[in-house]
Amino acid sequence: MLSQFKKITAIVGCQRSGTTLTGQIIGTHPNAMLIDEPDGLYNWFKKQGKMSGESGKMFEQLIENADKKYRPRHKRLRKRDGKLKPEIKHLVLKAPNLTYDFTKLAQLDKDVSILYPIRDPRSVVASMSKLKQINMVANQIDWISANPKVQNLVAEDFEKLNNPDLPIHIRRAIIWKIKTGLFEQFKEKGLNPFVFKYEDFIASPEQMCRKMADHLNMDYHHNFTQHDAIYWGMGPGFTERARPIDTISVRQWKNRLSPKQAREVIETTGELAAQFGYGKGDYAKFDKPSSHIPEDVLTAPIILTGRGGSGTRLISEIAQNADVFLGNRLNVSADSTEWADLIYEIGIARARAEAKDKPFEFRKDHLLFEKAKDVLGYGNWKPEELWGWKLPETMIAVPDVMNKFKDAKLVHLVRHPVTMSLRRTHMTSRLANPIGRAVLNAAYKEFGRDQSHIKSDPAHIHNALSWLYQVGKVHRYAADNLTAENYHLIRFEDIIEYPEPTTQALTNFIIGDTNTNTIPSINVNRVTDLDAADPRIDEVWNICGDLGSQLSYNRP
Repeated sequence: MLSQFKKITAIVGCQRSGTTLTGQIIGTHPNAMLIDEPDGLYNWFKKQGKMSGESGKMFEQLIENADKKYRPRHKRLRKRDGKLKPEIKHLVLKAPNLTYDFTKLAQLDKDVSILYPIRDPRSVVASMSKLKQINMVANQIDWISANPKVQNLVAEDFEKLNNPDLPIHIRRAIIWKIKTGLFEQFKEKGLNPFVFKYEDFIASPEQMCRKMADHLNMDYHHNFTQHDAIYWGMGPGFTERARPIDTISVRQWKNRLSPKQAREVIETTGELAAQFGYGKGDYAKFDKPSSHIPEDVLTAPIILTGRGGSGTRLISEIAQNADVFLGNRLNVSADSTEWADLIYEIGIARARAEAKDKPFEFRKDHLLFEKAKDVLGYGNWKPEELWGWKLPETMIAVPDVMNKFKDAKLVHLVRHPVTMSLRRTHMTSRLANPIGRAVLNAAYKEFGRDQSHIKSDPAHIHNALSWLYQVGKVHRYAADNLTAENYHLIRFEDIIEYPEPTTQALTNFIIGDTNTNTIPSINVNRVTDLDAADPRIDEVWNICGDLGSQLSYNRP
């Protein structure tokens, strides 16, 4: 079967640098087939160049395994006989550990091309720290040990990699330095690698896909930017194949690494990181001290939340009018975007655990303090200011943030469940993103609804269950653990109907008794009018009515 392929593309470089995404994109081309590490790639590759029937049998199993990742409409094997479709001429190897096999790749009796993604070493180290199932350092030591030529090339760094006394984040940074720097060896072998930055890929995916296609002498295909519709299941490194290209991971390292660790990663990767522009512009700020922030300040944020789409912008505005610092970067909804990635990570993990009836404990809760130090110590916060954040998705992570921030005040905005459910969907009620999938699966599980109906249920049912799951979690947690001193429930409808006393009550909760408050800007056009004859009203109220009644709502 290998003879059918006219071209081989190997995607190499350091793990967690975008090799999986790159492979999935190129593997969508109608003339290409993607082979991943778990398919049996490395064992098969070792047999290449040896005259044995074993290699052929391994390849048959390899492509059979690889075909399983494609959705039914995009299968590469014919259903009638299990043979490769004749148009499949391009073999795509997603194989970061073939980075050490530049000599063998150059000797293959095929047209070989190389794609070599490079990523910010801080992002790579942070991503490795999340991948608990794989001992990345030990694995790479084994791979280098098995290749004496590479071991000799990187002898100094390899010695450091073997030093167990070095902190793990520095040893992971050394892996980045070794594997990223080997692109020069591919050049020397005449393999002409296409070296590109992952961050550039994410920023302009179509443009980068066209450049890759040109390098591979392939026709650009619209599938490249729709890879999430071509595959299913989990990919290498426990990545979701159906996840579309997004920018959420680009700055996620700030949630996983302390400022000191981030600086040490840049120092370890040195000139190579600088060659690709990593560390420039944002490097110096990590030398600013944050230890001056007293612990009693760190433990006392004002946390503003409410199911997304319920009008949380209004409570953000009230808090800002009370001179509460909500972060250095707020979006158009006045969300504190600096907190988004970390809160999403916690919320997704908690919801996934609950969907499986498993207990959940966030074991990296020190990251919450590190994030607070980062936001306060390296931004526009002034020591005399109260601080906090506003983010709707905090609802899913309330137990975790309240357990860590012992003196926090929690503001919870609610809005009528029927109004919420008949509006447009929110990200926590959409299956097209990880947090929406996690919330809906947990909600269906908790309320005994058949999970096989998730994809077919209409949007208002998703909205209703998302509302019930999130609002119910916060409401019950507050009843069991909080008091009037650290929990304030506020209804959106009360802000609209009674703006002055409602704003005053919230301002007093935040900063203490005061006669000073500024009413937020209210757009009455955003208040939803309902058709009493709409049959969806009863469907939503049947789901949310009990909790709605507890919150003083009636059926419309």
